[in-house]
Amino acid sequence: MSRIYPDSKFILSLRRNENIWLESMRKQARVKLWEGHCQVYGDYQVTGNEQVFLAAYLSHMREVRAF
Repeated sequence: MSRIYPDSKFILSLRRNENIWLESMRKQARVKLWEGHCQVYGDYQVTGNEQVFLAAYLSHMREVRAF
């Protein structure tokens, strides 16, 4: 997006820690399955895939902060 909108600003939403983020994702997945979860994390459900979800979250946070 930054190439298309070079003057744009981006907001990084933070949680207090990654476990709070993971629990939020777990609750969200119980309410509605979202195709984006499967595309990004390889599965719709957090349960049983915690390490994959956390690794993607932490990688994203590093990449955004480095941007």
